Amino acid sequence: VVLVEASERIGGRVKTVEGVAPWALNVGPEFIHGGVNSPVVDLVREAGFKTTEYEWPDKYFFGKDKRWEDCDTKDADVERVHELFANMKDVELPEGKDMSALEWLQQSGESE
Repeated sequence: VVLVEASERIGGRVKTVEGVAPWALNVGPEFIHGGVNSPVVDLVREAGFKTTEYEWPDKYFFGKDKRWEDCDTKDADVERVHELFANMKDVELPEGKDMSALEWLQQSGESE
């Protein structure tokens, strides 16, 4: 087994932070992605934690503009991304080949 981590500690986004408040804060993922065959979902249910299912995504953050928008807000860029993702299943790769996200975007006619 090989474990690849992006930080100096194991655990990804799940961790305890000290020194922010007078008590330890458990911080980490706010979303559990995928519910089918998910060991995380199984553990959450076994522990009896309350969860809320959201239509995903329910909000968008436009970093350049530093603004949040509800998902029902019409935005040409968001609509284009949804169109690209919907058509992703139609992309054919030569057998045994991968495609980077940049290559896929360029193949889809995107320039930036």
